[in-house]
Amino acid sequence: MIFARFKGPATPELAFTPGRLYFARPEMDGTETVGFDFIEIDDDAGNTNRVDPEKDLFEFFDEVYAVVLHPFEEMEAGDVTVLDGVDDGMLNVQGFGLRNVKDLAVLDRTNLFPGVSVLDVASGLWEKVKRVDECMWMLVNDQDRMRAPTEFRFAVGGGAVLVEPLVKCKRDAGEPGLTEGKLYYLKKTDKDGFIVVTNDDGDEIAYAPDRFERE
Repeated sequence: MIFARFKGPATPELAFTPGRLYFARPEMDGTETVGFDFIEIDDDAGNTNRVDPEKDLFEFFDEVYAVVLHPFEEMEAGDVTVLDGVDDGMLNVQGFGLRNVKDLAVLDRTNLFPGVSVLDVASGLWEKVKRVDECMWMLVNDQDRMRAPTEFRFAVGGGAVLVEPLVKCKRDAGEPGLTEGKLYYLKKTDKDGFIVVTNDDGDEIAYAPDRFERE
């Protein structure tokens, strides 16, 4: 299999989402020879469509970026890695081998777009994405260069990539600026592991991570 990004436009006849990446199966001539007279792609409704590559409805890729949803080996949730193949519903993670499709979320224009918050691994700050190019490299806040997704970490929860990083206070004892059970936007994780949030008083304060749980 290869990866195919739907270029659009959306029509009633095609149940595909513009900007979304799909897993595509090239035509097989016999048991081993691959042909490209047509590509089979399952749409949003789960129906298989035969697509003519020459009609320019899709862009095709051998490698794509993906966000880790469930940790494996040294990869943590939110880390970005590279996929270079699909085999019987398993995703081939470059350098790690096959992983369950539920362990990763492929990055495309449905989950990476201007306004999404990402953690700059170098600074520890959560930044807003300002621009995304065709290769899914991004420009954040006031920086002046495009950077690869692998330089960032994404907020994840509920088996998906989140637009904003959220944490829930699970212990507010001794901290009048926090409310147990309330959700807070995560601003930064400092080098000592302390979590910086905007508290109830509107101040950005660092708290011990055991006061919160990820949403």
